[in-house]
Formats: sequence, C-alpha cells, structure tokens
Amino acid sequence: MSISLDKIDIIMERANVSYQEAQEALERNHGDLVDTLIDLEKKDKLKKEITRSEKKHYGNTVVERMIEQFKIMHSYEFLIKKQKQMILKLPLTIAALLIVLAFPFSLIFLGLLLLTKFELSIKTKDKEYVINDLVKRNEDE
Repeated sequence: MSISLDKIDIIMERANVSYQEAQEALERNHGDLVDTLIDLEKKDKLKKEITRSEKKHYGNTVVERMIEQFKIMHSYEFLIKKQKQMILKLPLTIAALLIVLAFPFSLIFLGLLLLTKFELSIKTKDKEYVINDLVKRNEDE
C-alpha cells in the first residue's frame, strides 16, 4: 500500500476533503485512487461540477443583484446646495457616472465646491448624508 503526497493531492483536488481525510480514505482503499474516489463519491464528498445551466443561473443572479443595486442607487439623490438653496439635484447613479467619466476634473470640481462652502449631500429615502460633515469629521481625527 503506497500512499504518496501526489495521491493525497489528487484526492484533495477532486474531493472536498482535508489532507487527513484524503490520507485516511486512501488508507481505507489500500492506496488505490479509483477506489478512493468511488468511496468518497458514495459519501458525497466529491466536488460537483457546475453545469452549464447552473452557470447561466448564477450569472443571471449576479446580473439581477447588480440591477437591483443599480435601482436602489438610482433612487438616491446627489444634492449640491448653497446656503440651503438647491443648486443641483441628480440621481446618484448619474452623479457617480459623471464623476467616473470625468474623474480628474470632477475631483477638482468637488474639491472646489467643498472649499467654497457649497453643501454636498446624498439623500436616501429616509436620511440625508452631508458629505461636508463627513470630510470635516475625518479632518478632525
């Protein structure tokens, strides 16, 4: 009965077992790889391959979750105010897209707005987060 590290690695690669479990399974099956795999299969320890339909379903769920997050983000608003007067009101998705597409310029623009006492905030359904306060809090720490 020859149990090598290579055999243990093969069993671990093909089954959901630890090093010790792979060694014990090989010992039970006198070092025979095929018998060990059959033994582990009976115990439902082999890694299951994802079928094409399962991959498609998983892909769909990821896309569905992304769409759901996009809808939530789109329901939030990005606000720019000056002395409590509304200057600009955009869905957060549009604001984020503009910031990403014009990154260096948008960073400068937002920085200038903060320095010139404009109030930047993100409004959710039940709360408004003032970005100026978050920046000020981080500066204090």
